[in-house]
Amino acid sequence: MDQLRVPSRKQNKIKTPIAKEPDWQELQGMLKEQTTTRMLFWRKYKAECESQSLRFYRYSQFCRHFSVWLERNSKNIIEPDWDWIFQQTQSGMTRIELWRTYSQSCALSDHFYYSYNNFCRTMALWQSRCSSGKGTATNTTAIPQ
Repeated sequence: MDQLRVPSRKQNKIKTPIAKEPDWQELQGMLKEQTTTRMLFWRKYKAECESQSLRFYRYSQFCRHFSVWLERNSKNIIEPDWDWIFQQTQSGMTRIELWRTYSQSCALSDHFYYSYNNFCRTMALWQSRCSSGKGTATNTTAIPQ
């Protein structure tokens, strides 16, 4: 007797479209020229998607995807001078002050730089290497928050 074959859930499942990708290059250019912020660009992107009934990234997803895009498409990211960074921690500079100094010097020379979160992650990794004797920085004191 022939049995009816019930399609599996995988076959029956309708794939929902992924979120519309923003124009990351446009955002990168506008940020360099300081004509917008990520938040303003995201609001414009969101409104555009909503008017076309398209899915869009939430702001946190948008920022994360942009950071990933930037790092994948930036072959000339400048590595911070970690020895200098650790010396500055002696004088009490905070992570945000260090990152601002680093990012501004990169922007002036038209180079890409780490996002703040990646800068802090890399700083922590570098610091752990230094304390284990694998890095070159001489200062291994805790980085001020």
